[in-house]
Amino acid sequence: MIEIQALAPASWPLWRDLRLAVLAEVPAAFTSGLADWQDADVERWRARLAIPGAGFFAMLLDGEPAGMASGLPGTDGIPQLGTMWVSPGLCTGATDSPPPAEWQAHLMAAGWHW
Repeated sequence: MIEIQALAPASWPLWRDLRLAVLAEVPAAFTSGLADWQDADVERWRARLAIPGAGFFAMLLDGEPAGMASGLPGTDGIPQLGTMWVSPGLCTGATDSPPPAEWQAHLMAAGWHW
């Protein structure tokens, strides 16, 4: 079963584990790299999840972390999808394709667009 979980600052350990996995797997896909985050302290992880107007989500498959998505507010204040990663074993589309149906439904309900 797939579950999409909105993350808050208290969820920093889950976000850290997902983010570090992503940065290790696809380092060229992001502005920041693994070296920028691997030694980050708790407060930096919490602060990231507390950015006003931003959204951070984890996808759990049968209770296990399997993906993540995040977005920062655009000029109109609506979060713009900035990062999305799905575990390689679950990924079925190209990186420029729309989010998988489960993500898309959740992000649309939250008012996001891409």
